[in-house]
Amino acid sequence: MAAVRTLSLLSSEGAVAAAEAGVPHLYEVNAPLDLEASRHRNFDRMDDARVEFERAYEAKPLPGFLFNIGLCFDKLENLDKARYFFTTYLIDQPAAKNRAAVEKMIQAIDERKKARAASSHRPTWSPPRSAPAC
Repeated sequence: MAAVRTLSLLSSEGAVAAAEAGVPHLYEVNAPLDLEASRHRNFDRMDDARVEFERAYEAKPLPGFLFNIGLCFDKLENLDKARYFFTTYLIDQPAAKNRAAVEKMIQAIDERKKARAASSHRPTWSPPRSAPAC
């Protein structure tokens, strides 16, 4: 099996998980997709990179692309979709070498979602308004 490069989109944890996933570089699928996804990633255009990874997955449905799509959604703060794609990656790749790292990423997403929910349900207090002068 030929060595493959990985696309690092997030933190070092995400990069390690990608490397452990054996995520194929897009040139193995389609050179134009590789150039576009790399450009988008380099300029932090995660939504555009996500579209290119989705196109790559449609061209060649490798589980590593699901992982990269999840990374894009995570970077975009779309936690529900990030969690979905990481979970789908683990379903498609049950013996993934990076399973523990991806499970840790899913757990971190769950914690971020709980923190968001808790902060959005905090009651806000406003001082009473003064009665208008007569």
